[in-house]
Formats: sequence, structure tokens, C-alpha cells
Amino acid sequence: MTPPKFRDLTVILTGAGAPGWPDIFRCLIENGERNIDIVAVDMDNDVAGYHLAPKHAVVPPGKSPDYIPHMLELATHYKVDAIIPLTDFELLPLAREKHGFQELGIVIPVAPVTALEIATDKIRVHEFLAEEHLGVPEFAVARNLDAFEVAVKTLDYPNRKICFKPGIAHGSRGFRILDPNAVEAAALFSAKVEETLYSITFEHARRLLAEYNKIPPLLLTEYLPGMEYSVDLLIANGEILSTVCRERSRVRFGLTYQGQVVDDPEIASLAENIARKVGLNYNANLQFKRAADGQPKILEINPRTSGTIALCRAAGVNLPYLGLKLAFGEPVAVTPPVIGTKNYRYWTQVFVGPEGVAQSALLFVE
Repeated sequence: MTPPKFRDLTVILTGAGAPGWPDIFRCLIENGERNIDIVAVDMDNDVAGYHLAPKHAVVPPGKSPDYIPHMLELATHYKVDAIIPLTDFELLPLAREKHGFQELGIVIPVAPVTALEIATDKIRVHEFLAEEHLGVPEFAVARNLDAFEVAVKTLDYPNRKICFKPGIAHGSRGFRILDPNAVEAAALFSAKVEETLYSITFEHARRLLAEYNKIPPLLLTEYLPGMEYSVDLLIANGEILSTVCRERSRVRFGLTYQGQVVDDPEIASLAENIARKVGLNYNANLQFKRAADGQPKILEINPRTSGTIALCRAAGVNLPYLGLKLAFGEPVAVTPPVIGTKNYRYWTQVFVGPEGVAQSALLFVE
């Protein structure tokens, strides 16, 4: 039987400067069903993704009042069928204006505003899940230096290490591990580069925070020493269509440099329950780490396509493309992922000639 022919699409894919953008770009264009023309969008025109797609544009930051007018103009100019945002600060503005885009025939596969208001704020995630008794580490919130000192003591520092990070931030920006044994000079020669770069004593952290007239709201949590996991979900209005669990075996600066798809019913079930409670939709990613007693605890929610989602495609589940199909109301056939599939991240390059045309782009090895 000949498979149905799906119409060609033009899709805006934002965050073209993000490390995972080329992989997601490939997930969409190598879908095996239809042609998809990608418009690469970023705040900067000097990024790799800008040169990988023949159509591209620069837009203001998602928090700018000019962002939505620019996106509307861009969508109209290129006659796009969908917009897929890959950066957190674009999610809420696009979700709030989603119906306006729909009137123009443009779909935006993002979760409802109510879900995004929780999921894009780490503090709100922890407070919400604490009320639901769903996989939350011990935590405290500090909105000034005095509250920071109280929270540190409440979480039993220096008897144990604790972590803190801003409630709203990209990647690992602002993340630190309070460790009474942290030695700033010795960190330069440690084999555990990732952890020692983030490790800091309370005294040092306090000095740094005291330099700010106003510190952002901070989330402080117990330190979780166990394995870290990333769970990618495909969700259709509360129904979980696909769950892919990945171990983040080696993480550097917030990026998975080595990982593998695993069968972990406990992690999968927790991720699915949280996604339903929060109200996530389409593609979503949840990150966990195991505590000292082995219990999985939430790190954060990414209510969008994740940067290492190409590992799911390698395991047989093209989640970015399936999320797009779901947004168009097309039939979605999902197969179980191939357990044990691994990824090894490595750096590569795009070479651009003097005319600004990409000469070569060695992106992937089959």
C-alpha cells in the first residue's frame, strides 16, 4: 500500500545559534514523508544555523515588545505553516498570541500559557510539584542575601553540599554547588572539571552575591549525587504518546556529551505524571537526578524540544517531526525506542565563503 502524500511545509525554527539546532533541523528535513523548508531564526545572524538553511532572519529577543510583530511579519513574508520555538523566552509570547497566528493558518506547537508559566520558572516547578508530592528534592527559595543565608542553614550546610541557581535562567547559567571543601585554586587541576568549576564555598558565594544591589530569586536544593536523566515526551492534550528516557552519562556545561536510551519505568512514570499535572503538550523534556537514597528528583522542565532529542531519532522515534504532525492534526504512528542507543557529542564546523555562502557542513556521521 502506497503511504499517503503529505503536503510540503515551510517552518520557522528559532534559536539557530543553539548547539542542538542543527540536529533538530535534520530531524525535521529528513522525515521520510514530505519536504520541509526551514527558515532559521535567531537574534544573531552570525551563527551556524543561519548558514545551514537557505532562508533565515534576525528577530528581537523573545522578551521584547517587538518580537511578536517581527514574527508575524516574517511568517507572512515566507508564508510559513508553523513556528517551532527552541528558546524558553519565546515560549510564553508565542503561546499568548497563538490564536492570532492560527487565524493566519500558522500552527505553533507549544503548551498552554498556564503550563508554561509554571514550567519556565524553576521555583514555580518545585513549589507546584511539592504540593502534588511528585519527585521534589528538599528546597528553599531566597530573594535577598539574608534569606539566602537562612536557606543555606535550613538545608543543613555545611554538613552536606547544596545547590543553588536562579529561578529563571538558560542552561547552567548561575548554577553553583555549595561545598565546604571547595578550593578555588585546586579546581584548576581537578579531573572533574564540570563539578569543580561550579563548586564554591558559602563564604565565596556570599561575597559574590553581596556585590549585587538586587539578586534574582534563587532556588536552593539538596545536592543530588546519583545518575542524571533526560526524558523526552510527546503529548496530545494529556495523553502520553511517546516516552524516551535517556541517561546523561557525561554532562559538560549543561550539554549531554554522552548518553544512552534506557528502559526505566520509574523515571518514565514520574515524568509522565508530572507532564500531565503541569499540562504540557506536544514536545516536552524533563530532567531528573537520583538522590543519595536512589529516589529520582526533578531538576527542571523544558516545555519544548530538547537539545539532544536527536538521540531519540537515532533510537527510532523522530519526536520533533511527530510533534509537528500532531500540531497539524495528522495521524501519528509511534514505535518504541531502541533501548541502548547511545550518543557521543563532538564539535564540528560550518565553513562560509567570502560571499556568505556555506561551502561545506560536515554535521553528521551515519
